[in-house]
Amino acid sequence: MLFPTATLGLLLGYLSHLASALPAPVHPAVAASAELSKHNIYLVTCNPRDSSVGTTGATFTAVAYFRSPFNKTEYIDEKDPKAKRAALVSDPASPWEGVKWKVKVWREKAFTSDIMSGSETLSARSLAGSVTLAQEGYTEDFVCFKDGVTGIRIREDEGIRGNCVADYWCPSVSEKRKKDDDGDAEDNKRRV
Repeated sequence: MLFPTATLGLLLGYLSHLASALPAPVHPAVAASAELSKHNIYLVTCNPRDSSVGTTGATFTAVAYFRSPFNKTEYIDEKDPKAKRAALVSDPASPWEGVKWKVKVWREKAFTSDIMSGSETLSARSLAGSVTLAQEGYTEDFVCFKDGVTGIRIREDEGIRGNCVADYWCPSVSEKRKKDDDGDAEDNKRRV
């Protein structure tokens, strides 16, 4: 359990007041806890690769999912880390800021993002908004921080492929469910 339910409520309540307090300072305890999240979403802007299917060939925006946090210093070669899953949000690219995106993603999940207008001018690691993933009566909540520098690769089989820059990093603040990891294990079995 990353955050007790009461702390989650306070954190999400804090997000509702974010628009009047940009840039929002992030308490060091919140930032440290977020870095330990087992589910991480990056809101990215990508340059498509030649083999990208389902894009116009222009820069596009996508959501990239990692099952655990990664440390950029762990990658000793020249390749950026590759997302476990990715989904196209807008082609051509559109801003994340001030737009409430709602898109169907992996296994019929509803992805919703709400990045506050003006967040593009925030300094790195500033609180910028939120993301949710919802499916069958369960919603996983994420808080989003300004990034702007992290390189990420996305490569979906027979789908979108690109070299991306993370505009925002969104760690999960929801309690972990056993079903989440079981679902990932089942998904991995089907891909082998």
